[in-house]
Amino acid sequence: MSAAPANRILEVLAEPVALRIVRALSAEELTQAQLVARLKLGQSVASRALRLLRVVGLVESDSPRAAIRLRAESEVKQILLAADRLAEAIHGLDGSAQEQLAAQTRRTVIRASRPEDRSMGPTA
Repeated sequence: MSAAPANRILEVLAEPVALRIVRALSAEELTQAQLVARLKLGQSVASRALRLLRVVGLVESDSPRAAIRLRAESEVKQILLAADRLAEAIHGLDGSAQEQLAAQTRRTVIRASRPEDRSMGPTA
């Protein structure tokens, strides 16, 4: 897809406006003006999100006023499909399983943020 590391691509896709733009572009190529109108965005908000998407190589256009298209379209669609499936799986967990997962994640983050734990290395 691009030379950007996967974590940077995922960071950009975590931006709600950028994700909305990618979803719209996965259906069809649109100009920036069409995106602004269709998604009811402010021009500056759309510009910022598109700049981020261009930096990581997810979108491209031939000129500033030309239609914007997804790069590696099938791969981007696969990412969106995988994210949707993951969301469905997570939402499908029962409440107690979600609480357990959240508590486990919080404990891991707390442990990783302690200076003494970082110096000791991983523990079992």
